[in-house]
Amino acid sequence: MNPNPSASLPPTLTRYLVIVFDITLDVIHYIDRVCISQAKPAILKRAVEPH
Repeated sequence: MNPNPSASLPPTLTRYLVIVFDITLDVIHYIDRVCISQAKPAILKRAVEPH
């Protein structure tokens, strides 16, 4: 008797969609980090300037 019957089921479309969604979020997060790192000097300059 298999204690985990869902372990023998084939992957479903939902599983693949969750993986694609996760990878998409990872790519967006990476691009966001790159953009912020490129803008860091300008952000710091504006933060230090008196109003």
